[in-house]
Amino acid sequence: MNIVELQNNRYDSLCCGFASGVRNGYDQTQVEIKTKKKVKQIIDAGANEVSCYCPGCWMSIGRLAPENNLKVHFAINKILKALGDNPPTVKK
Repeated sequence: MNIVELQNNRYDSLCCGFASGVRNGYDQTQVEIKTKKKVKQIIDAGANEVSCYCPGCWMSIGRLAPENNLKVHFAINKILKALGDNPPTVKK
């Protein structure tokens, strides 16, 4: 595993867009713009997998993951599995 930081990180990190959609009356236009910018930074960093601890990031980035050949992990699920619990899954 190789861990990389995105160009904008720590105090200058980019929002995935989910929160901006909530703040702007659920306007999905801003969500799409911000998510694409975040995904571009992930790809530019040379990553093909990303771990998210924020459910909004997990959903927003996960939506664009297939078309960008990204694998998105929800960190909470990994922690639950490590502790022996069964994390919730999406029913198909």
